[in-house]
Amino acid sequence: MNTEERKGNIQPSKIIIPSIIIILIMIIVSFDLIERVNKRVSIHTFDINGTIEEIQTNEIKEYPFVIQRCRVDYMEVFLENATTFNINVVVKKANGEVYYTCNKTENDLIADARTGRAAIKLEPPAGFDIGQYSVNISNMGENISIWIKLQGETKYLNMEAVKGSNLGVYIAVFVIGVCVVLYALIAWLYSKYDLEIHKVFILIAVPLSLIYLILFPPWTIPDATAHYMATYRISNRLLGYDKTEEWLGRAEDRDTFNKIWNMTSGEANPNMQSYVDEVYNFAVCASDTSRVDMPIHADHMKYYSVINYWPQVLGLTIGRVLGLSSILCIYLARLFITAFYIWACYHAIKITPVGKSIFFLIPLLPTSLMVSGSFSYDAMVLITTLNFVANIFALSKDYNSKWRLIETIVWIFLVGAVKGGGYLLMLPMVLVLLGIPEKKKKLQAILSVSLSGLFSVVLFDKILQIGQTFFQLGYEGTEKMTASFAYKHPFGYFRMLTATYLNDLNELSLSMVGTRLGWLELVVPSLLVLMMVATICIYALVEKDDISLNKRGRCLCILTVCLTLVFTPMMLLSWTNKGSTTIGGLQGRYYLPILILLLLPATKGSVFYGCFADEQKRLAVKKKSILLFVALSMIVIYYLLRTYLVR
Repeated sequence: MNTEERKGNIQPSKIIIPSIIIILIMIIVSFDLIERVNKRVSIHTFDINGTIEEIQTNEIKEYPFVIQRCRVDYMEVFLENATTFNINVVVKKANGEVYYTCNKTENDLIADARTGRAAIKLEPPAGFDIGQYSVNISNMGENISIWIKLQGETKYLNMEAVKGSNLGVYIAVFVIGVCVVLYALIAWLYSKYDLEIHKVFILIAVPLSLIYLILFPPWTIPDATAHYMATYRISNRLLGYDKTEEWLGRAEDRDTFNKIWNMTSGEANPNMQSYVDEVYNFAVCASDTSRVDMPIHADHMKYYSVINYWPQVLGLTIGRVLGLSSILCIYLARLFITAFYIWACYHAIKITPVGKSIFFLIPLLPTSLMVSGSFSYDAMVLITTLNFVANIFALSKDYNSKWRLIETIVWIFLVGAVKGGGYLLMLPMVLVLLGIPEKKKKLQAILSVSLSGLFSVVLFDKILQIGQTFFQLGYEGTEKMTASFAYKHPFGYFRMLTATYLNDLNELSLSMVGTRLGWLELVVPSLLVLMMVATICIYALVEKDDISLNKRGRCLCILTVCLTLVFTPMMLLSWTNKGSTTIGGLQGRYYLPILILLLLPATKGSVFYGCFADEQKRLAVKKKSILLFVALSMIVIYYLLRTYLVR
């Protein structure tokens, strides 16, 4: 009988009844969320720094405005010091055709729902389509001036364009529905079978990663714009563009990128505006495929190899070949990296003979799921490091397998290729192979794996000519530091390093596992995320590994963690101002790859495992731990919905 078909020695009622209660609670709280969803979406927002212009009695003035992103239902024009007035409004299209007329008095004055400022509403029956407009405002009052708010020096009409939409409700219903079905499925399966953890991972990872793909639009993940342009450049080379054309692209892609770039520096994202933007600008085919210059906001990203982005590059390139719209190309690229992420993490969990629960946990943390479908190379970093460590342990057990050795070499080669080889700091883990009893095979494995990793750095350094910048990593003409500072002033660097960790260690630790998402502006309750980690640690303590992590393995894990803590910040000196006492630019997600090495030494201690020698008790703990982990993941998702859909 297969593992997944083995009956679990635990009463179904102990799982089914609590699960039903949890599902009912999820459904009930969803009604409160749906009531709070923002159904009034501001597409164009009020410019707080706008100028004020007077319109005197019997004076007519014309102001342009543009609807850029999607059709809107109405717009609110802001007035200043308006008490008594009588104005006539004529809205014209770009061709001069009269589109909408109305008369407004002080009785029509409203307070804008978002800003609280005085405004008048312009609401044509058909709304406003995307395009250029102009509005003539005639002051019909007697001896009374009115003051119109304009957008800074552009003299565009200062307005708030509003679209009524139930899109947030649909998103909430869909996501909560998926969560309910997922939890019910997991609970039902666990009530009947003892599922292997790598199969559980697939069940959980597929729906959760797709939910995060929906909740985090492309530009809401740190540095997404830079990585998108790096991906686009590589896609150009794949399509046959020569070096002089590597920053060319479709006009539609350029316009989409500019919108994305503007939104990253605007209001908090994601919000309902970002979701409405995506859905209502959706198209299957690209509208303008003419070649234009793409904005270069990430010229330094060209120094990173194709290995960092190949799934995204493949998806983006296929989309462009098929003539798909920009938004479809972007999401096709994200789906490709998401699919590869799920498979690769599943593979690592399946093959590792030690700490399967820890390999299960890391890819399902909120931070990991957020980057799993992004243009960032963080997903590839996590994929390669997890699989390298898993293969090292698998090779130490099955050292006669040539295929296992080859796969280990491939993964360490990839580790050396991603992010400039910065994560080759994990190379000391090859010393786990010292446990191989045969001397010849031991040396063969250690040397071949180590040399392949080092060779990858040399290879990509030569191809990309990164050597001239690798140890500088600063931008000439700026007041930033360089990585070479650490080599020239080691004691000064260690003082900065110590100060940084003393100040930020708590924040870095929590954000690593998922307490800060998006552009680090969303704070998930730390207790919630720490409970997720604790739940899987409980699972790990009762898990039966194929091999034990001996003293050497535990020491190597700790050594690798220490090396990473020392040398990773060195690469971030380029974000640090000269004269600073701490290192800037550090984020918790940079340390995700070493979290597995930090947790592995705590797995399967003989003392803890001995407490659960009874198979029934051990199985019950494992099942309840997984169900609790899934429930906590659902709470995180609800928290994201509660934050993003009300903005």
